[in-house]
Amino acid sequence: MGRSVQDISRVQISYDGASYVCEAFTEEAFMGGEILVVLSNTRDTKDEKARLAVSKEWHGQDGVVRCEEKVLAGVTYLYLYLVDAQKIASNVVRVFIHTPCLKGYQLGEKGLVYLALDTKTSDYSLAQRLAVGNAGAKISLDLPACGVRLPELGIWGNADCACLSLAYYSRIDGVDICGPELLGASVRLRGPEVIRLEVSENVLMGQGDFEKDTAIWAEIRQGMAVAASARLTAEEQDNTLAFRWDLSKEGLDPSKAYTLRLCYLTGEQGKSMSAPGPEYPLLLGLPKVQSVRASGEETVVCLGREAQYEVTEVTAQTKAADIGKTGQERLVSGSEIRLPAEITEIDVRMCQGISYGPSLHVKTDLPRFLSIKQGNETFYSLCQSFSALPTETVTVPLGRRLDGYDKGEVFRITSGEQESALEIEPILAERLVSGSDSVYDEFEEMLACCAKDYETMEMLARAVLEHAPLRAEDILAFRYRYRVSEARVDLLSGLDLSIEYAVYQNIPESQRMLLEDGEPVGAADSSGCPEAYDGARGDYLSVGIPGMSERTQDISRRNGYVGTGTCDCQVVLRNGRVVLEPFIQGFTQAASYVIPASGPLDSQAQLDGGAGVADFLADGMAAPFVRLLYPIERTGRNSKGEMRYFHNICLAAGQSLPALVQASQAMRRQELPERLEEVSLADLRGRATIRVRLMVTVNKVLQWVSMGTTVGDMADALGILQARLALWRQTSFGPCPVFADELGSMRLVSGDILEVSQGEAWMG
Repeated sequence: MGRSVQDISRVQISYDGASYVCEAFTEEAFMGGEILVVLSNTRDTKDEKARLAVSKEWHGQDGVVRCEEKVLAGVTYLYLYLVDAQKIASNVVRVFIHTPCLKGYQLGEKGLVYLALDTKTSDYSLAQRLAVGNAGAKISLDLPACGVRLPELGIWGNADCACLSLAYYSRIDGVDICGPELLGASVRLRGPEVIRLEVSENVLMGQGDFEKDTAIWAEIRQGMAVAASARLTAEEQDNTLAFRWDLSKEGLDPSKAYTLRLCYLTGEQGKSMSAPGPEYPLLLGLPKVQSVRASGEETVVCLGREAQYEVTEVTAQTKAADIGKTGQERLVSGSEIRLPAEITEIDVRMCQGISYGPSLHVKTDLPRFLSIKQGNETFYSLCQSFSALPTETVTVPLGRRLDGYDKGEVFRITSGEQESALEIEPILAERLVSGSDSVYDEFEEMLACCAKDYETMEMLARAVLEHAPLRAEDILAFRYRYRVSEARVDLLSGLDLSIEYAVYQNIPESQRMLLEDGEPVGAADSSGCPEAYDGARGDYLSVGIPGMSERTQDISRRNGYVGTGTCDCQVVLRNGRVVLEPFIQGFTQAASYVIPASGPLDSQAQLDGGAGVADFLADGMAAPFVRLLYPIERTGRNSKGEMRYFHNICLAAGQSLPALVQASQAMRRQELPERLEEVSLADLRGRATIRVRLMVTVNKVLQWVSMGTTVGDMADALGILQARLALWRQTSFGPCPVFADELGSMRLVSGDILEVSQGEAWMG
């Protein structure tokens, strides 16, 4: 007789819907006798009470054991062994009774799927491998790493979904153990596809052919990094499924490039993630409008960069009827949008494929600088419909509280609970017609009373410039406090100082000796005066000196100032203070580089000159109000210079505007300022010269021009007719065109834009 039973070599557990089926295999067939197949919830073979009620069959080398599902309801561990004649005749094998629990999955590149299993079950702890199958194909994966390539199972990337079977597998003490299979584990191979993306008021809205009631995982990516993520749910809107995502708290930078990627979240807890859908560009930034130009029958909106834009037009008729948007949206590629004259407003936004950015509302009928004729006088006003001088008070809301001013009839500051307003009386135009300076004196008095800082002064000056009709010669006075009669101007951000230096050359008599025909000449000269002033002719004439030849006299006349060089200083604003030369100013602000100021002036003869940029940055020179002052009379060519500040070009920096006004008046009177504690001075002695320049744009090229330059001057410099020049001015409304019959007399201010037409003249 052969052996009655052999040790178990393989065990396969399956589930048929009502009971668990355990198939046990031995190395050799059963040769006779009676065999008992035991399923137990303990390893103790002597504990017969732990044996489970089973039905069994045995055929040759294999046997089948069936156990009802309810019998295993409270079983944690299950063991299988064989008994021959009530004796243990085989090894004890622990078998799997649980199917793998798929918590989620993540799709990678080239069809690689990472499966995430529940690691808390005892079967997972016992298992060494995971069997993954699809129809007839099956592969085995090592645990805990579970990455399976779908092409190995015959599943390709064009499928929408893959259904996998999963089972635990292990080999313990020479026995192959296979657990029950999890059938129909669904893996989505395609992510959501979007048909439209739109950003409006920091809310991202997406429409697409989504799965209803299926969660969506959205990622906003910047390159390879994830900048923001959220769990979204698509809801039905107008027979279309769409999602919304509030981006206001995500901290995204609208100027950077982002993309959007979507995945489905599946499973009971939504931990399974489908393959990502396509990456879509995400446009967060508003279009940047550089200028709005109008000429003839066409309006041109110049944008910040070349891209594709969607434009929705609003005509004057629909605006008047309060209908709203009209017309078809159209796409524009490039950096300019050309519109007919009847289009008064547009909505423009960037777009790329199905992605649309936030919309920007642009008014194309911007206010314009128009010329108004009153007798022989020409005025310029930023207005839309003025055809004559205004007859009613113009009220300009300023948006902040100011100190009240009610001393004059031309300007008046009215203050409310939250903001102040500037009232400009019609009498201003009449005073400008007469050419009286009293209107400007009153304007400066108003500034001195109300403007406690740089920002307030700028706000008031711009309000007058944009809402009051001004003569061309008065524009610089109101914008920069430029007074020709008083030879001074205020320095504001955006200006530049061009400084020309000179030194006095004094040639001693011993160095004036020249050889004439090989012999020393002029040795007996004792006069050091090469020139004398002729009052009748109003000029310096050479004076013949006995014993001095003509060549020697020419050399002696070389005493005087000679040029040594120039430099430029940029005027910038730092923390509400006007400073020069931002590079060095950074050192002085950090106190790492100190330029001490000279002591207070206690006499008009005290030496208080400057050495250029260094002294312009001395302590006290950074102030909210800085003014360039020219002397009443400058030194002559034969003078070695004056050391008193009011005989030289001087910079005065005041902590308050009234103190700066007093310093200006003191210089005109050629005396010391009374409030020296609030005013710092720096002057350049001798024949040094300072020119104030401002930056304009000519055919998209930045160019520095001297203050006082007119449009006519630019036309002459370019060698073109004035009619071919178009001018736009930067205002609080944006760049506004300047249309005028006498445009050539318009003085330029910083930020002006000039363009030369290639064909016909620009029309206003």
